[in-house]
Amino acid sequence: VEAHKVFFAEGLMYLHHPLISELVSVLKSGEIGELRSIHTSYIASIAQFVNPDSKGALYNLGCYPMSLVHLVVKTMLGEQTFENRSMKAIGR
Repeated sequence: VEAHKVFFAEGLMYLHHPLISELVSVLKSGEIGELRSIHTSYIASIAQFVNPDSKGALYNLGCYPMSLVHLVVKTMLGEQTFENRSMKAIGR
């Protein structure tokens, strides 16, 4: 992609916003210190848009805070942080 100068973006477009680039720069600089814990929430009234038989907010919206957590952890602790790790989640 880079060699051919092609723009490629995953479905979570917010990760390609200039604000996220600035966040990564701040995280890499060490300006905020070491990572000790992360607390996230994503609150939106989406009941009218969501399949009532789906698996709840974690499966419908959880990708956003989790992708941001992934970015922060990967940036601050390195890619190897996710080797040999797993996560389980339960909806509703």
